[in-house]
Amino acid sequence: MEKYEEYFERVKGYSEAKNELLMLCDVISNQEKYEEFGVKIPRALLIHGEQGVGKTLLAECFMKATCREKYIIRKDSNYNEFVEYLRNKLKTIRQNNNHPKASIVLFDDIDKFAGGNDEIFTLIHSFLDSTENENIFVVATATSLKVLPNSLIASNRFGNKISLNLPKENDIEEIIKYYLSKSKLPNNVDVSDQAKGFVKKNSAYISNIINRAIIHAVYNNKDIIEDDDIWTECMRVNKNN
Repeated sequence: MEKYEEYFERVKGYSEAKNELLMLCDVISNQEKYEEFGVKIPRALLIHGEQGVGKTLLAECFMKATCREKYIIRKDSNYNEFVEYLRNKLKTIRQNNNHPKASIVLFDDIDKFAGGNDEIFTLIHSFLDSTENENIFVVATATSLKVLPNSLIASNRFGNKISLNLPKENDIEEIIKYYLSKSKLPNNVDVSDQAKGFVKKNSAYISNIINRAIIHAVYNNKDIIEDDDIWTECMRVNKNN
């Protein structure tokens, strides 16, 4: 598993989710080993959770760890344009799957693909079914599962699902330490005490606050980051939200 762990260095906390992904990396990278024991190789993964918990980061780290040919699909156009783009993209992926590397496809924020009708989900549904015997792995991230057809996210398609919740206190400590370490300024921060103030906050919020605290310290010509820098930025952000 060690050979995959380096790809997840940017992900702090979420040890259970990372362990699940490390195992999945090994399965799809060493299929013959698992098939000898009658394992049906997984073909898709759905990572879901509220906004800002790090779904896309985790998905991208997983994709890199597989060392496969990567395709990332995000909806950045109107519905009709995206339908045409998606249809052509999925066709290209299948055509290019003769590449020496197998393919891995990310549908990022798949719940935002919803639009005028269900044509987009029908295309994805068809893609999953028609590539069942091809070496293509699909990853999807979603904030809400409510808008997704039950048939699409059923276990025979997305048999692997990971739910990301808000980070726990020990995870928050790891996240704070990580972002503080990115600064060239030393710090005198009581990480354990600070973590208590970030309970029920997502990773994106914590990252933003720590970055603002570093800016605050540099702006004030300080030679160290202190608890006060973090508390000050927490109050500013919370006041303006």
